[in-house]
Amino acid sequence: MLQNLGFTLDEIIEMLHAHDTGTATCDSEQWRLESALDRIDTKIAELRRTRRLITTTIQECRTGHCRFAAQSADGWQIAHRDRHTAG
Repeated sequence: MLQNLGFTLDEIIEMLHAHDTGTATCDSEQWRLESALDRIDTKIAELRRTRRLITTTIQECRTGHCRFAAQSADGWQIAHRDRHTAG
């Protein structure tokens, strides 16, 4: 359950240790929940940025302006040429 809430294994070990020693309270452990929430919010923001980029690329491809394909081909040609001319 704690992993599903976003806690790392190290955090879970620390939480269980605090519980076992009787030092864990809602007040003393609230910062862990806030930290996990911050990590989740950061991941959500990163996923939203990635989703916007993918959506934009799909729209460009549908209109015939797929810069991803053009960059891939150019990048491969440049890397291919540089690899064979170096040395």
